[in-house]
Amino acid sequence: MSTSARVGNRRETTVRRRIWVALLFSLFTHGLGQLYNGRPRRALGAAALVLAGQAIILAASTLAPETTTVGYLHMGLLGLYFLLLLAILLDAAAGAWRAGAIPLRRFNHPAVYLAVLAFWIAEYRVLDRVESAVSASITYPAIAGAMEPTLERGDFVFGHKGYYRDNEVARGDVVAFHKPGDEGEILLLRVIGLPGDRVRMEGGFLVLNGETVAREVERESGPEGSIRLAFSIFGESLPGGVSYRISEQLDAAGFADNTPEREVPPGTVFLLGDNRDNATDSRIFGPIPVENLESRLTFIYWSRDDARMGMGIQPGG
Repeated sequence: MSTSARVGNRRETTVRRRIWVALLFSLFTHGLGQLYNGRPRRALGAAALVLAGQAIILAASTLAPETTTVGYLHMGLLGLYFLLLLAILLDAAAGAWRAGAIPLRRFNHPAVYLAVLAFWIAEYRVLDRVESAVSASITYPAIAGAMEPTLERGDFVFGHKGYYRDNEVARGDVVAFHKPGDEGEILLLRVIGLPGDRVRMEGGFLVLNGETVAREVERESGPEGSIRLAFSIFGESLPGGVSYRISEQLDAAGFADNTPEREVPPGTVFLLGDNRDNATDSRIFGPIPVENLESRLTFIYWSRDDARMGMGIQPGG
């Protein structure tokens, strides 16, 4: 509803501010809800806070998330940023409720609103490119159980994105990578073979370059439920001393327990899941290009088991 009245030599139009419009404007453009409410200084303040928050997050994202301290710093800053956006949204709604009917100013014009919207669209496009170039952190959920016992179902893990742009791949690394033939799907597995290595499975044992990889029983377990076979947890040690834990079913010909020997081609790596009888890995889809590796996983940042939170993923912690 709007009313019109003459003020001095000019006619002034008064229009009631709508809460839903202020909310809608703020969802798309930070500060536009405040501008709609007739508060240009408040709108500039909101926009400045958002830009400052983005700058801080980008600066922090250049720190390599190789430790839990840096990883949680990244997550904390991101959480504060989203709280800032929520506060600006609620401020716009409250401002519209308090404002009621206001006289329209020159900035309360569709052309100005479109200009502000265009600015934020352009800013987001630039920010997205910058963030992709400098961000070192990324998170993943552990869904399929292919990496048990290292990663349990429901774990959420932190990764060092772009790690392999500056570092060599090493045997034993736990990585996130784009699945061959489906670049949109990300899988989490362990690097077992490097270019030139010869890899095969024999009776459930990993054979690397003609030598059976040593492993020791750490824990034996009976059946779980009526359909899961008994399994054991083993400590497996690759050449060079890299050790980690794997899960293996007992008293059964497990999944891909026997495979022909395969040489890892140049520029690729051979990946296996730690849950050897429940993992789709290089035994099925073959070695994958190093360029498909998106990140090196660092630690579990959230788990249903409190004791696992903050636990390092790579061999040695």
